[in-house]
Amino acid sequence: MVSWRRALPLIGAACAAAALAMGLGTAYADEEPQEDASAPIVATDASYPTVTIHRLYNQWTGEHLYTPSRAERDACVDAGWTDEGTGWHAPRSSGTPVYRLYNPYAGYHLYSSDLDEVRSLASLGWQVENDGKAYFLSGGEEPVLRLYNASSGHHLITDDTDEYRFLEQCGWVPEGIRLYGSGDSRESALWPMGECAIATEESEGALEASVSLDGTGEGASAMLVASAGDASVRFGLRAGGDPAESPVEFLIENALGGDSQAVKLVSCGFGELGSTYRLLMEIQPTGVVDVYVNGVRVKSVKNPGLAGSAVELRLEAAGASVGDEVRATFGDVKLKDEGSYRADEAQSWRARATNDACGLTADTSAFPASVSLGGTVSALSEEGSAQAMRGVGSVSLTRQ
Repeated sequence: MVSWRRALPLIGAACAAAALAMGLGTAYADEEPQEDASAPIVATDASYPTVTIHRLYNQWTGEHLYTPSRAERDACVDAGWTDEGTGWHAPRSSGTPVYRLYNPYAGYHLYSSDLDEVRSLASLGWQVENDGKAYFLSGGEEPVLRLYNASSGHHLITDDTDEYRFLEQCGWVPEGIRLYGSGDSRESALWPMGECAIATEESEGALEASVSLDGTGEGASAMLVASAGDASVRFGLRAGGDPAESPVEFLIENALGGDSQAVKLVSCGFGELGSTYRLLMEIQPTGVVDVYVNGVRVKSVKNPGLAGSAVELRLEAAGASVGDEVRATFGDVKLKDEGSYRADEAQSWRARATNDACGLTADTSAFPASVSLGGTVSALSEEGSAQAMRGVGSVSLTRQ
């Protein structure tokens, strides 16, 4: 976690108090830059190979700021910075480390992937942020260019060659290609829509719902669950840590059960808190489970414990720690068992809350149109084969 404290003023006097209130400032580190250090960005599936680098402008100082953190972007905007949108897209899981340095004497930042440059500036009193680790990564086929303003001491980074040439004509010093980015990016809210749905895909059992997740605290999740004995597959949304800093992950938890008690976690990409996604989980007689987001198949896993077994279907919400606030909504719930699905049989299904002992309660009054699970986690329990301590509320789905 980056710790923030205030340095020289980065904004006009009128917004100084707001910046302090929002925690806007600079992370200081005494460490040398760590060549092999990973950026503070979680690894991802190929579905989401890049992360957005936000670009902001300070009208009082003339500085541009670049960050992969939505929380930092929002804090800067609240303090008076101008949000200039997307600077470029950086690789999320592999690439060359890019360091962010701060000049405490002049009050501005520099971004560099050149370790010699970083170490030279650090020896002159510049401070390497994020405890000496990379702030984001450089990689891809799209050149990202850097210019220097000799009058102000500021640098500007851009992937727009027209902007680069224009600023060069205005007297900025061109420094050429300093980073690389990628144009291959899908914003988390823009998952494509596909054709697959519970009524069109063959399977032994399936569960489909429009799922949204919100909450605060150490973590939250909203999952579709298929279980048989101590074997289970969960698929849905999970937020870990501060959701403003960490993306919401589409995650499969494959608990194999039996003697191994192994749990395999599979990432399927990223979404956003509060957004609604159409999720579908299909269980084949062989124990293969296919999962879909908005009708697009994103992964398949195999769980031998589900093969040839009567599978229980559930909706589940959970928090990671006591005090976590969890709000999960499952809309237009559909289920399939014994290989058949008929919309006119929806009213013959039954939703039963199976666990509210951890503080999360269920509203099934509008089932199957809607099921809500949420509340404040008041206790944690060890969860079967998953061997995980978390506060869980769930709703079992059966035929009457």
